[in-house]
Amino acid sequence: DWRRSEAELNRFPQFMARVEDIDVHFYHVLGYQRFGAQGGDWGSGVTGALAHDHADVVAAIHLNLIFYINVVSDDPLLAAYPVEIIPPPPRQVAQLEFNITRWTQMPAGGHFAAWEEPAAFAREVAAFFAVNR
Repeated sequence: DWRRSEAELNRFPQFMARVEDIDVHFYHVLGYQRFGAQGGDWGSGVTGALAHDHADVVAAIHLNLIFYINVVSDDPLLAAYPVEIIPPPPRQVAQLEFNITRWTQMPAGGHFAAWEEPAAFAREVAAFFAVNR
């Protein structure tokens, strides 16, 4: 029942931004003053931009694709998947550009990590944010 779900979501504080012709809703549900962000594919670019533009509230970022070069975060992380369509640079090269505090070479999965290896993806993200808050 969409209307019931909509009413439930509308109970929470939110704001809306118009992106092209689409209204995008942002919710402030948990009330955290600082938070972490995770992104892969285009989400890694969004996550990097979020860290860059809001470094005062983004505690750390977790990426599984590096193509956003201008990452600003105290604690960026890369989870490198073996079947990524855009493989990461070698760790030594990436660390010249980024202050990578954790690099995890994942045993399986690829570009759609959360779909391909959901349990491993969830464990990796949870382990990272357990110590990066």
